[in-house]
Amino acid sequence: MFKFWLKYKILRLCKNDRRKKRFLSLDKIQTVLVIFEATDYDAAHAFIKQLEQMKKKVTVYCYKTSENKNNYSKTSYHLISNKTDIDRLGFPRRHLSEDLRILDQYDLLVDLTLNENMSIEYLVALSGIPLKVGLKKNEFPLYDFSISNLPDSKNKHTISELGKQILHYLNTIQSVE
Repeated sequence: MFKFWLKYKILRLCKNDRRKKRFLSLDKIQTVLVIFEATDYDAAHAFIKQLEQMKKKVTVYCYKTSENKNNYSKTSYHLISNKTDIDRLGFPRRHLSEDLRILDQYDLLVDLTLNENMSIEYLVALSGIPLKVGLKKNEFPLYDFSISNLPDSKNKHTISELGKQILHYLNTIQSVE
């Protein structure tokens, strides 16, 4: 029941999307917002470091479930806890929604989640960042360009392969301004 309501809200956000989309090549992108799940911390961290080596200003939101007992306090990443930042319906609490709306001045949002996570997808849909990229996991039109399939032999997606594909496509885009 709650999942239906969350899906409905995500679809409404996608349908009423009023942001000004901008397709920028990687060399034109200055600021990046990255969202990922804490279970994929090491691979996501490697991707983030790669962006930072390219002289991009990167802000990171890491979604952590209560089952994940790892301590991420020494990172500069913003933690999203499913206990304190997400309500019982799956919606982000007001402070988190407002934080992400403040970040709408970023050039690029990268969603590194590999599996469907409605709370994260709601945050992506809520964001007004002009270029959104990620792995297509369902019917939601969340991204301006999405990776629909990753080339691998085991049919199991990985963050490192997703990151490679995202960077490849961002390198091939010719900026439209």
